[in-house]
Amino acid sequence: MNSHTPGKISNKRQKRSRKGLTKPHRLPLSDAMDEIKRLEQLLEQKMEKYFKRRERWQARWDPATGRPTEEQMKDSTEERLRAEFFKHKDAKPRCYSCRINHAVMPSGSEAPNGTEDTELLPCGCSYNGAMLQMFLAKSGLFVKGEGPDSLGVQRVLYVKMFEVFFGKFTFDKLVNGAGARLEAAKKQAY
Repeated sequence: MNSHTPGKISNKRQKRSRKGLTKPHRLPLSDAMDEIKRLEQLLEQKMEKYFKRRERWQARWDPATGRPTEEQMKDSTEERLRAEFFKHKDAKPRCYSCRINHAVMPSGSEAPNGTEDTELLPCGCSYNGAMLQMFLAKSGLFVKGEGPDSLGVQRVLYVKMFEVFFGKFTFDKLVNGAGARLEAAKKQAY
């Protein structure tokens, strides 16, 4: 004789725990409206933060106004290297690889706009990788007729390798300003 009769739930199903199957908590209308206002304020703050970040990025990489001045370049090695991205007066700045390889600049929705999590150049390349490559190029690593013209996608690997030894990539560690590399290596070792 079959213990299962139509219309009834089997014993196995009846014995299962109902843990986590409670009815959703309902807020009173006034509390729900307060929660909506709070969420709207959070969204507004987040959008304002994105707009500010976007404006700073556009000001920094605008071909007309973003080029570092002579005064800024005297005071900072980073600004001297950043000025190398602005090779042509009216053209958007690009990294060394994109310039050497004549890469097409991204456009439309593919073009970076400053709201990304990592800082990108207008050519779409990572700022850290581009700075590392420009530093190596200015140090004389890429000699015409000998070896590769640029690092290309291996920049990501170089940055990651750098971070293994010295922690988070910063420009000060790259140029070893004030012994930053030694301090970072000590921190990574312990």
